[in-house]
Amino acid sequence: MIVICNGMPRSASTWSFNVAARLLREVDGGGVYGGYCEEFTRFLQDVPPGMHGVVKCHSMESKALEMGARGAAKVIYTRRDLADALVSMMNMFGWDFEWSLSNLLRSLRFYRMHRDSGRALIIDYDQIMSSPAQVIESMAAYLGVKSTPRLVAEVAAETSFDRMRQIVRQIDQAPEDAGLVRVMNSAYDPQTLLHKHHIRDGRSGYGRLQLTPEQLRCVDAINGLYGFVAGPAASAT
Repeated sequence: MIVICNGMPRSASTWSFNVAARLLREVDGGGVYGGYCEEFTRFLQDVPPGMHGVVKCHSMESKALEMGARGAAKVIYTRRDLADALVSMMNMFGWDFEWSLSNLLRSLRFYRMHRDSGRALIIDYDQIMSSPAQVIESMAAYLGVKSTPRLVAEVAAETSFDRMRQIVRQIDQAPEDAGLVRVMNSAYDPQTLLHKHHIRDGRSGYGRLQLTPEQLRCVDAINGLYGFVAGPAASAT
């Protein structure tokens, strides 16, 4: 199985990657090849025969879109309040509003495609934060993994934000040559894809407090353009 975790930047797409990989380890002996890659065709070529492939990306090559549209690959898209995602990107990467917005708009183009295809699992950030076990159950059902209370509890514990914060602290303290992969001005763990300083302010609603009135008008216009309203639950749409 090929799984594409193609969420908005700063929307818990790394969490969805870790959950998907963990769930697929329960299937057929658990062989999973995963990683971050924006070149989907190359990723496909790198997946060893007989193994599941789980890739995290924020863009979608035509091959990825085609496979997702016909159900040959499973697509999981995480979405977050636009203001929160923007401010989180600005704080994480040191980008200005305009550059962060341009990256977000590219992602929303894929969001619309996934929503219209009816084949993607679209997950809201707020539900990941409030009801992670319910989201894990939804992901297991979408991936065809038999869900049990034991499995859900194990995956929830292994991917909890407290556990991820602990891993991030270890990454923050690691020397530069400790097996981390460098991307732009940061470095990440190739197993979990967690960055240095990855988890910051995980609350919801704080973004609107930090943007200017003009920036908020822009965000609200985009909300209207894309019909982007966080749904009540993780669901295949």
